[in-house]
Amino acid sequence: MKHSKIHVIAALAVALSGCDPIIVTGSPNDDGGLRSDAPATTVASIRRREVGPEGGEISLDGLTLTVPPGALATPTVITVTRSAEAAPAGHLGYSPVWRFAPEGLTFAAPARVRVAFVGDASRAGLYRSRAGGGGYERLPGTARDGAVVADVTHFSVGFVGDELDDAGPTVAELGLGGRYTCARMTDGTVRCWGRDVANLTAGGSVALPIAGLIGVTAISAGTNQACAMIDDGTVRCWGPDHTGANSSQTTPVAGLTGVTQVSVGERHACARLADGTVRCWGDNASGQTAGSSPTSSIAGLTGVAEIGAGFRLTCARLTDGTVRCWGNNGGDAGVSTVAPVAGLTSVAQIAVGGEHACARITDGTVRCWGNNADGQLAGSSPTTPVAGLTGVVDLRAAGTYTCARRADGTVRCWGGGVMSTPTVGGGSGDAINGLTGVAEMVPGYSHACARTTGGAVRCWGSNSDNQSSGDAPSDIGLTDAAQISLGTTHTCARMTDGTVRCWGSDQYGQLAGSSVNAAIAGLTGVAQVSAGEFYTCARMIDGTVRCWGADDVGQTQHGSATAPIPGLSGVVEISAGGRHACARLGDGTVRCWGSDGHGQCAGSSPTAPIAGLSGAVQISAGHSHTCARMADGSVRCWGNISVDQTAGSSPTTPVAGLTDAVEVSAGGLQTCVRTALGAFRCWGRTGVAPTAFDAPSSASPALAAAGISAGRDYACARFADGTVQCWGERIVGQTAGSTPGYPVAGLGDVAEIATGEHHSCARLTDGTVRCWGANYNGEAAPGGFWLTF
Repeated sequence: MKHSKIHVIAALAVALSGCDPIIVTGSPNDDGGLRSDAPATTVASIRRREVGPEGGEISLDGLTLTVPPGALATPTVITVTRSAEAAPAGHLGYSPVWRFAPEGLTFAAPARVRVAFVGDASRAGLYRSRAGGGGYERLPGTARDGAVVADVTHFSVGFVGDELDDAGPTVAELGLGGRYTCARMTDGTVRCWGRDVANLTAGGSVALPIAGLIGVTAISAGTNQACAMIDDGTVRCWGPDHTGANSSQTTPVAGLTGVTQVSVGERHACARLADGTVRCWGDNASGQTAGSSPTSSIAGLTGVAEIGAGFRLTCARLTDGTVRCWGNNGGDAGVSTVAPVAGLTSVAQIAVGGEHACARITDGTVRCWGNNADGQLAGSSPTTPVAGLTGVVDLRAAGTYTCARRADGTVRCWGGGVMSTPTVGGGSGDAINGLTGVAEMVPGYSHACARTTGGAVRCWGSNSDNQSSGDAPSDIGLTDAAQISLGTTHTCARMTDGTVRCWGSDQYGQLAGSSVNAAIAGLTGVAQVSAGEFYTCARMIDGTVRCWGADDVGQTQHGSATAPIPGLSGVVEISAGGRHACARLGDGTVRCWGSDGHGQCAGSSPTAPIAGLSGAVQISAGHSHTCARMADGSVRCWGNISVDQTAGSSPTTPVAGLTDAVEVSAGGLQTCVRTALGAFRCWGRTGVAPTAFDAPSSASPALAAAGISAGRDYACARFADGTVQCWGERIVGQTAGSTPGYPVAGLGDVAEIATGEHHSCARLTDGTVRCWGANYNGEAAPGGFWLTF
């Protein structure tokens, strides 16, 4: 099966190991990498070994060649070379290209080769050059545990990868704006997707180039406007014309020629010309254009090697390694004077964020200055480098955070704002989890993307306008989940072996050190898991409860994953809400603990049941209210009534007119129930809804609902055919583009649906889990999403 141009693939992180000497040749770029246009003989590492009739083994950087006894008649020196060349045209490479010498060597008995790779294991194959020339052939082999194993009779050139439908264009450069993403393709076209304010994406998508835009050599994306540099030295900008350039994707900025770089900020843009001068245009309220225009250069500024535009700040790197900035860098007023940054020399690259800037020094360190309200300077200054950060080859900044790509292909980010959470596990000293092989990393204002050496694009963060993942549910890699539960910024799964795995933010210890790939240490025998706002609880098979994470209002009762809550036993169900949790005991009583500011605990505790409430058969804790379903099909709710999410009920008074509930789900600002006939009724607040939300009402979907889950201000229902429909607020993609009557695309065989504050997950009948929506902390897709062009 051939590789489609665009599809979502899961990233398999593989560690390539080797202890052989490395021989590096070829022409390095400024960033220390090997040039993409280097000759095919350019190598990254090499190993030679003599193998005789007795057989032998050669290993190098993730490849192992095993020659069996009798395969060679005479001793032969075999050379294995890991080249720095790209995969051949028409193929997507998942591994380096390997060369063997003597070229065309033939084995009397098949030799076995094992090649490590990073890519889609379901599509990965080992390709080798045909013995008589004329392209490549795919060998029969098995892909498992991050490697392909196959038998070969000859092997001169080979690689692990996949075959493209055609040798079409691939991504050459990324540009991320406010709520959209653009990609410059290798054929000189541009594709944009996300928010289409004033034709910003020009009707484009991940698959379609913007009409009329060709010959593009570079792109830059601002808050709501993008610009492209054309091969004739002109610039074209499109989207809302905040900069006043009167340009479009087919009309160049008037009077601007000889451009070698363009950079777009919030409401202004700047261009560097071939003569080393700079011209800026647009808003100058903070002095960010220094009074220049598309036809007039900034006075006194020459010898510019690089330009960077932020919100209301602009900086230039000069050929002598100094930096000059003008505009607003966090002060009350801007500075129009183009002044050098004191104490900053030997600068190789600059990156300008909202109101801060950073410089990559020739020694691979980073120094930052300006506004530090969100830690975007990481304790550095123009004279003090970011501690512990070395080997940086590329530097990017946006909004209130900064990211650095290191020579080993990993990325470090720091700062705050809407993008603070992707830096969890990825501060200036630690790489972003699961992100390797990065060729380019570009931060946006609410999302970020990375382009890998294999040509794939990986995005994470806000997906309010499909700028990140395309609303595609992402398989997170589990295969034996028995139950799932979602918190605000984390997700947990109970596995079939009674262990628990959680992923997302661990800011308050809500993951207890676990991950998608590792269970919580010391926690076994779990019968149910329930994730609250910033904490998690587990019901054990012995009827006790253990909670861990945030405990600011007693929601964990000072507990841990290995210590039960004192005085609580005989529990048959738990439900963790915002900052309170509840337990239903075998006798039908309910006990709650944690925050009771809205009466959501009804005065109870782990040792004292809710007064007047007995015979409960199900409980559900919302953000600040709680509901119980009774044996007679009625529902009772108590707690916050700000948007009537309790429908006027109480622990002793049922919701009026509701007698046939078989499931209840309390969300953030609403409550939903599923009835015996498969309909669902909701009340409270949930944006666009299939039912009236001011009071319980009836709905009759075409298919019977088999499950329901209420999020903060949206909800999802699972149907008898295994599909899922969602409705309500979708600002970060939590509804996956679904609406009532229209199921989540590509999602079937669903056994369980779960919603959080801003993300959703489905457990399938085969034990896999797929999530979508907000992914600021990796709660929806650990490591992000892959889009392959």
